[in-house]
Amino acid sequence: MKRLIFLISMYITLYFFLFKCSTAFNVLIFHDGRHPDHIEVLEEILSSKNISYISLTQLPQNLENYSLIILEYDIFADRFFDWKRDRIENFIAKGGFFLGFGDGGSSAAALLINITPSFMLYASSFLSEIMYKNEILFSNFSIGDTIDLGRAACYHVTYIESVNDNYIPWLKIKENNRILLFSSKDFRIFGFTIGCGGWINVENCKYIYNQIIELFLHINNKTEIKIISPLNKTYLSFGNSTQIQLEFNVIFSRRNFSLEVYINDIILLNESVTERINFKQNLNQPPGDYCIKIVARNNETILIKTLCYSIRKPSIYNKTLFITDENWKNILALSPLKIPTIVYKPEYKDY
Repeated sequence: MKRLIFLISMYITLYFFLFKCSTAFNVLIFHDGRHPDHIEVLEEILSSKNISYISLTQLPQNLENYSLIILEYDIFADRFFDWKRDRIENFIAKGGFFLGFGDGGSSAAALLINITPSFMLYASSFLSEIMYKNEILFSNFSIGDTIDLGRAACYHVTYIESVNDNYIPWLKIKENNRILLFSSKDFRIFGFTIGCGGWINVENCKYIYNQIIELFLHINNKTEIKIISPLNKTYLSFGNSTQIQLEFNVIFSRRNFSLEVYINDIILLNESVTERINFKQNLNQPPGDYCIKIVARNNETILIKTLCYSIRKPSIYNKTLFITDENWKNILALSPLKIPTIVYKPEYKDY
């Protein structure tokens, strides 16, 4: 009997563990129903990763339960397809990811990034050159390497020509330099201008689908506190106070977390944050020793990061000639005032 109870309890524990893992990143595939072969490729990839997904031709009213929306529709068959731009923009603003595949999906991604898509590129070759890579997407390739996405006698795709700074170009057709794969700078929005079907090299296309989703999973699970400023060092002060810039970034895997910032155990900031924060504030501080502690937490996870620094007024301040850089941050030379001193600047020919 005890063995039976133990097995049942283990089964329940395993069930909830697997359920939690499979539903932590939920995907909505929103499409027009015209290319079921493309959707099947997506479903196969998501299933292989135990990712919970649903495939619909109507956008649900409630999008809060989804982490990623994948959009694919045939813009050449229906230029007026309503992909619910306002609602998707709101979904992204609240921390969701967006992935647009094919003609329509990629043009929607471009519009969401505020770049203009172009249409009706007839391509005879999809030999594509890698323009950008990171630790996940194209990690096994070098910039300039070629991925063969197939050949077609006459195949139309959308493409991007923009030089707008809002986006990152990842992949371009070698034949005419048109951009096929792009993303927003924060990797929240991706557009891949072809779908895995027809004349396309499905295995290479699936590789790109797969790696983009892996990148979303990586970002979604990332928890990090990064202190950019101040540094762990001693700062010089030539007055009663010194301006120190406090700058840090926090990325949290869960969408909501509480953030607390302390300076020498005195609270500076206490607020609720959605997913991430980029914080900047100037602090006017007298000479002394300081420690900054940043705490980010929710019901499941807690992150803590501490950094200490000092502000000092030099003890020889009233007895010495200082030569510093233009920002008064670093001492370039010192000399007691009783000793004759030559001040030299490289631009002076005679001194």
